[in-house]
Amino acid sequence: MTAPADATVRFAGVVVDRPVLTLDHGGGVLSSYEPLATELVAGQPVARGAPIGRLASGGHCAASCLHVGVRVDGAYVSPLLFFDTVPPSVLLPLDDG
Repeated sequence: MTAPADATVRFAGVVVDRPVLTLDHGGGVLSSYEPLATELVAGQPVARGAPIGRLASGGHCAASCLHVGVRVDGAYVSPLLFFDTVPPSVLLPLDDG
């Protein structure tokens, strides 16, 4: 996995049973990734596109999966707001029968 933008490592370690990496992008924006094994350490700068780690095991997924979280000024927001393209939502009717 690579850094989505320039940042400083805020946290790199294990939370409960899985490795977590949190990046501080400045302006109150933090992004977190888990389970992500990394050799980065807190305080280390990373440039956009630089390798930040590899998908690891841990958590609830039977197969490998990556969880992405974003906080702005301490409040969690949808990570989809930070992706280049977001597919449109499609609402389907409820099936009554």
